Amino acid sequence: MVPMSITPPGMSVGWWIELPLGEDAEPTWAPIDVLLDPSSTGDDRWAVRVRRGRDDWWVKIHPDLWFPVCDVEPT
Repeated sequence: MVPMSITPPGMSVGWWIELPLGEDAEPTWAPIDVLLDPSSTGDDRWAVRVRRGRDDWWVKIHPDLWFPVCDVEPT
């Protein structure tokens, strides 16, 4: 596994992204299930839906923010 750091325009569905998925939570890896660009979200941010177990999380991300991603499950 070799994590990359990229902005939302470079991300792909099926990749894994490291995000804090709860209040005061440590960042955790979750697969990108849906990725919507700003023209689809109605504002200047991207929307990323990740799946963690039975939970789905929608995260709005500014297009210039960098996030760790990986194209395989980072185990």
